[in-house]
Amino acid sequence: MHSAMSPMRAVAAALALVLACARAPLPPAAIVAPPGVGPLPSRQRDQGADGFFLQPAGLADDYPEESGPAEKMKRDLEVVRAVGARHLRFAVGWDSTEVEPGKYDWSEWDALFGLLRQAGVTPLPYICYTPRWLAPSDPKAYWRRPADPRRFARFVSALVERYRVQAPSWELRSAISLAKLYCSKGKPSEALSVLRPIYDQFTEGFSTTDLVRAKDLLRVCL
Repeated sequence: MHSAMSPMRAVAAALALVLACARAPLPPAAIVAPPGVGPLPSRQRDQGADGFFLQPAGLADDYPEESGPAEKMKRDLEVVRAVGARHLRFAVGWDSTEVEPGKYDWSEWDALFGLLRQAGVTPLPYICYTPRWLAPSDPKAYWRRPADPRRFARFVSALVERYRVQAPSWELRSAISLAKLYCSKGKPSEALSVLRPIYDQFTEGFSTTDLVRAKDLLRVCL
């Protein structure tokens, strides 16, 4: 049978918690990365003696058409500038872009990519929301996997081609996949020609998964 905590024990527990928090180390105002280290640090490389480390800053948001995306984008860019963030992760809505089969409305994303380019912020886009015209009888189809992957592939191809020089994360992943294919077929020179130019464009983030994979693949191809 459990008994309720007595008032004295409750006070003692609260006092112990306060003392524990008071003894916990406070994070330093800033941690300076070692000379020559890129601006995107990692826990393993940049952790200080006190256990704290730099955390890359970025923002994430979605821009569904019903939210008035143009004004929301501008507000987000103001926040990006205010906090000094260098990356913006956002969803490109397939449903609001391919309004009819094969008919694309890029105006919303042209505006956002333009704003990011002017602000010097790197876009980290991803794709979501299946168009309702693919399954008009299913009211929840928009958030499910598309029944026809070929339609999705065509949309992704059109999207990447339009913003190919502005979304390096897409280019890197595509180059990794193609380089792996060339390596598997015994064509290392072709793999290098695809992956090396994309990899060399990056000046930061070398501890991220994609860049680590790319570096390992370059070593294999060499």
